[in-house]
Amino acid sequence: MILFLLIVLTLITYLGSVYLKNRRASLWIRWVGNLCLVVVLALLVLNDSFHLGMKTITTKQTTAIESVSSQANLSMLMYKPVGTKGTEKVYLYKTNHSQKVQTLTPEQATTKVVQTKGKPKLVQKKQQWVYQNVAMKQLFGVLGNDHRRIKTQNTLYVKNDWLVLSTKQAKILQKKLANKQIQARLQQQIKQKVTVKMAQMSKEQLTPQQQVRQIHRLTQQVQKQALESLLK
Repeated sequence: MILFLLIVLTLITYLGSVYLKNRRASLWIRWVGNLCLVVVLALLVLNDSFHLGMKTITTKQTTAIESVSSQANLSMLMYKPVGTKGTEKVYLYKTNHSQKVQTLTPEQATTKVVQTKGKPKLVQKKQQWVYQNVAMKQLFGVLGNDHRRIKTQNTLYVKNDWLVLSTKQAKILQKKLANKQIQARLQQQIKQKVTVKMAQMSKEQLTPQQQVRQIHRLTQQVQKQALESLLK
């Protein structure tokens, strides 16, 4: 609407100052018209540069994620270093809804990884500019700046037993795991270490269910350490 108002004011000011025969009325229209044009242009600048008539909102979206590894027993989150120094990262993950690999780029948002006991998930917090009310949207909406992004914060929550590797590290690991001798040696090491740790806990009186959970937890922990050692 504000652009329509700008066009109407421009036409009124021009036609009134050029074609109106009454000189006093012509001057009056010119001055008032020019003043209104300055006000409208000022409103446009204030809206575009200082978000006049707008407010900030923050939305939160949570999405369950899955490992990008094709191996069922290997949980992994991958990233690809980008930039001249390689300090920025593009994270690769999958969702429950699609087996297509999804990406999070540093141009779109800032991303951090948190390892936790909970379920793997992606939490996205988006901060945006929106119009305060319908009137402001009708006035400035034609400029197309509604829901303009301010910033986006991505947090990838992955389990403690997940590996967080670069794409290069992931290729090296998968190549080593394709070797049956390495696989056998790795499984033997994991079994031995879990047995030793369980023996150290023998004084604790655990129920059969607790023992199963403890063995599972230790196996995941030792397996992660063993896989990381293959990359050293």
